[in-house]
Amino acid sequence: MIYYKASLEMPNKVMFLKYEEMKERPMELLRRVAEFLGCPFSEAVDEQVNEILRLLQLR
Repeated sequence: MIYYKASLEMPNKVMFLKYEEMKERPMELLRRVAEFLGCPFSEAVDEQVNEILRLLQLR
């Protein structure tokens, strides 16, 4: 719970993810992580990530 609270207090420094959300919406959360790290997906990367998720059967 400490990490969740920290993510609310310092959203630019702490990102809180739930495993269940990652399983349900992997692409959405990967985009959020990339943006959080300052590396948002381009359209080409988006397609590559979708293909990887498909191969891993996460999509």
